[in-house]
Amino acid sequence: MSGIRVATRESGFTIVELLIYMVMFVVVLGSMYSIMISNTRSYSSQENRVEMTQDLRAAMNLMVREIRMAGCDPTDVDDIGFLGDDENEPDNDNYNTDGNSIHFTRDVTNTAGGGDPDGLTDGPHEDVNYYLYVAADGIQKIGRRTGSPGSRATSPLAENITGLTFIYYDTNGAVLAPPLSADDMEDIRQVQISITGQTATQDAVTGGMITRTQTTRVLIRNAGVD
Repeated sequence: MSGIRVATRESGFTIVELLIYMVMFVVVLGSMYSIMISNTRSYSSQENRVEMTQDLRAAMNLMVREIRMAGCDPTDVDDIGFLGDDENEPDNDNYNTDGNSIHFTRDVTNTAGGGDPDGLTDGPHEDVNYYLYVAADGIQKIGRRTGSPGSRATSPLAENITGLTFIYYDTNGAVLAPPLSADDMEDIRQVQISITGQTATQDAVTGGMITRTQTTRVLIRNAGVD
């Protein structure tokens, strides 16, 4: 019996088993990759939307604060309030008070303006104009135009804006429809602002541009105050 050899089976995988394990590994790896891509797209989409919403909110907050003080005239000099146009560019529709732009003056305390209120509206934030424009980079933006007559400069307030509208209400809550007369502008008691913006790039989840609209109605504090 000492000359008889007993055959033993060596441990290992067959080719079929290896193929099965490889297929399972590829499936699991593919699932993990899909989850990672989905999470990345979701994060990018959320970040894009948050940035758009924050830009809209910041623009709206500033516009509300400034429009609320339109017509502030503590020294009672009159001729302070909403304007029909810019005396230096009367034919420019962006520089008046209508359905897609607003222009107003106010005599407010501003140390940078030299000790206001002083009965003038030539301080850096006393003659204010908001409107839509397309910048040199091709992006449509809300422009904030301010400064003394003849030297007013426009600065971008928010970009990727697709709509900017204003609705004006009188003391009875009736809508004052543009074009507004001088009497209409004196009768403005509330202004409704609507801003529509869109994401800077296509949404990673939907593949399209996401838009949002913010709307606020502003009570004009100094309207009708003698």
